[in-house]
Amino acid sequence: MSNLDTRIPTSLDAPARILMWDSTQVGLLVAFVIIGIMMRDPITWIAAGLVVAFIFGKLTGGKHRRYFLHWCYWHLPIRSGFSRTPPSHLREFIG
Repeated sequence: MSNLDTRIPTSLDAPARILMWDSTQVGLLVAFVIIGIMMRDPITWIAAGLVVAFIFGKLTGGKHRRYFLHWCYWHLPIRSGFSRTPPSHLREFIG
């Protein structure tokens, strides 16, 4: 029994990463690249995508994975589509 080499991972719930970025940052960059190709100015849009992805990473770094989604729910007038979810402008609930 002492000869078994058991490896225990240190982070089970780590988000997927591509190089040094999370999947959301890569999605932002890919969206900007596609817009750049459609606008026939890819270099400018790639640079803008890199800047936006970097800033997004700095703002959401060290926070919950869906932090931006939660921030949008509380600060933007977006309907979630669920009938049981209260509107975000109702901050106090009775009952």
